[in-house]
Amino acid sequence: MNEYEIITDASADIAAGAREKYKIQVIPMLYRLNGEDKISYGTESDEEKQAFYEAERRGEEVKSTQINPAAYEEKFEPYLKSGKDILYLCLSGGLSQTYASSVAAAEALKKAYPERKIVCIDSLSATVGLGLLAERAAKNRERGLTLEENAAEIESAKKSVCHWFTVNDLDFLKRGGRVPASLAALGKILHIKPVLRIGEDGKLVSIGKKIGLKFALNELSSLYSAHSEKSAGEEIRIVHCDCRQFAEAVEKSILKINPSAKIEICAMSPIIGVHVGYDVVGVVHFGKRA
Repeated sequence: MNEYEIITDASADIAAGAREKYKIQVIPMLYRLNGEDKISYGTESDEEKQAFYEAERRGEEVKSTQINPAAYEEKFEPYLKSGKDILYLCLSGGLSQTYASSVAAAEALKKAYPERKIVCIDSLSATVGLGLLAERAAKNRERGLTLEENAAEIESAKKSVCHWFTVNDLDFLKRGGRVPASLAALGKILHIKPVLRIGEDGKLVSIGKKIGLKFALNELSSLYSAHSEKSAGEEIRIVHCDCRQFAEAVEKSILKINPSAKIEICAMSPIIGVHVGYDVVGVVHFGKRA
């Protein structure tokens, strides 16, 4: 018997229906909109996400908060009490302190429940990349992998998750210290659209700039082509921040490269949207990450 829970957080943007199908548990995360605390359960409708990004467009104040160790203990403990072990997949430690908080909570709980196992994995991923790994872990459990075997497989698989993004408004990245103010100002004047990826250390890395959104979107398809094995039925996630038409344009380009690809388009949760802003498009798949 593989009596363990697979848990991730609300930023994972799990594929539609996968959460219920594979029994993936999700820890809610907090964000603030105009000074009001909001809870993201990872189940927001597209309309709710659209309302959030419309608020960003209007210039309303948005902020995120992180899950602290006490909150993790509160969420983990009921599973331990019921006799379940835990495999937790966390938002990249290069982007958030939540991984460190989950480890601290796990260490505290192990003292109270020494017979139970808690494995926390730094996914080195974000949004649908984290979602892909959570779904993979759930499928591994269905195949009969033990917690330890599953954790080892995910630790290996996370090194192959490729994230390619382009961002429309550099001000959001500037606020988080991820691009210099000079580049954000120049970007507005010249319509510069950065192309970014999540690096091997789990941090956001700028890998190029394009003049105009059309060229930036084309670059996402080119990066996919260069880094994917383009296998039959390959799972690809395209994530967007209230700009589905741009995501669909990238989808068409990718299907020309790999007609058999299994692509799912989804809107990004507010948890990551706080940091990147509206009109963002990302392509995530397994492949050669570097």
